Amino acid sequence: MDVLNALISTIIGLVVGTLFGGWLERVLYRPRVIIEIESETPPPYVQKERKYVSVVVTNRGRTAAIDCVGFISIDDLRRDALLSPEDVEKDEKLPLESNYQRKPVHQLIKPEYFGRSLDRELLCWAHLGNPTTYTINPGAKTLLDVFKAIKRDSSDEWYLMIPTEAGWKKLRARLKDGNYHGRLAVSPANGPQTIRKFEIKPSSEGPKLVLK
Repeated sequence: MDVLNALISTIIGLVVGTLFGGWLERVLYRPRVIIEIESETPPPYVQKERKYVSVVVTNRGRTAAIDCVGFISIDDLRRDALLSPEDVEKDEKLPLESNYQRKPVHQLIKPEYFGRSLDRELLCWAHLGNPTTYTINPGAKTLLDVFKAIKRDSSDEWYLMIPTEAGWKKLRARLKDGNYHGRLAVSPANGPQTIRKFEIKPSSEGPKLVLK
């Protein structure tokens, strides 16, 4: 009987140790993604006031955060906050070559067919080609593009351009300057999702992104 009890105890110990050890390893060595604010950086080729606004995404875990995707949600978005490509045509052309037009003509959410909210929509990473997914190694950080702010030619007002997972050539939406609240999320394929609430505030120097 003592031998049987010892054998059962050993088997139970091995099973519990294997299960607990695997769980503990996953917890200790999983990626840990942090979303922080990034300073606003105007691109050097710009000839009028505009700026890109991004967030810094850092992996403070012990393993790579694989195939991370970034999302944006804006609460209570109204139709009258949206702009169409035609509304801002003069503001997005650059006086370079005659056949060069910087204005993205593809826009998914427009005022004329605004049929859904902006909820958990994919963003793009600030890397060559604006990839949809990006792997962040332990201790490394990268930038997730959130919006671009452009000052209008005809007034002191600004407006926002939100990219898609396809980058800046195909936009999610153009928004009038104003107060917006929502959430940013980053989800690695092998770890938990990180969510940060945010507010976009108007200012004379362009819209400001504030994380909460």
